[in-house]
Amino acid sequence: MAFWDNLETDISKSIQDEIAVRPEVEFHEPGSLPRSEGKAVRVIDMRGEM
Repeated sequence: MAFWDNLETDISKSIQDEIAVRPEVEFHEPGSLPRSEGKAVRVIDMRGEM
């Protein structure tokens, strides 16, 4: 388990070095996260049509 803990810490630190925010990183088993239940929202850019 130490390998995964170290990897989570390394990834979090790498992201922090780039964007100055330290995210919480967690690994999960493949397929363990639920699918998105929301429908994609389409945005139509109407600027300049008036």
